[in-house]
Amino acid sequence: MAHWLLLGASGSGKSTLLNHLAGLLKPTEGKIMVNGQDLYRLSVREMDRFRGRNIGIVFQRPHLISSLNVMENLEVANTSAGITVNRERNLSLLEDLNLQSKCKNYPHQLSHGQLQRVIAKTLHKDN
Repeated sequence: MAHWLLLGASGSGKSTLLNHLAGLLKPTEGKIMVNGQDLYRLSVREMDRFRGRNIGIVFQRPHLISSLNVMENLEVANTSAGITVNRERNLSLLEDLNLQSKCKNYPHQLSHGQLQRVIAKTLHKDN
């Protein structure tokens, strides 16, 4: 897995670039290749699956489904990415984050840091 740092002045296009690379915005020309796949040749459904398996996005503000508990949010992420739900694996991931005791908690019951850790794990490629 590669890690990158993107720096630039406010308004210089950092977020726009990241949104294009994540398949959230379509460029007006050219193409964007990720792992050999032209993102914009994929249908919306295919793009969702590709993003779920290949691209991790951690937003500044956590975006979990408020009506679902932590474990259910992990399971939705698995399903959306076309990955078989593995409850034992999800519990192991939460244990790695010291959040196993929070698996039945709802997003509003977690701290901001806990929410970000849960989101980071929902994006974990091996999840």
